[in-house]
Amino acid sequence: MGNHTITIRGAERNLWIDFVSACKKNKKTAWEAMKPMLKDYISKSNIRGGK
Repeated sequence: MGNHTITIRGAERNLWIDFVSACKKNKKTAWEAMKPMLKDYISKSNIRGGK
């Protein structure tokens, strides 16, 4: 596996910073930290009429 870089700009950048902080601070795996964020994203998507 190689080294991968993710670049995020604008409002989504703050979400990424929160995610990385949650992983480091709470010593969680990526999926453990991402679960509440994904639930929030899905609920907002459903409100806007997404599937």
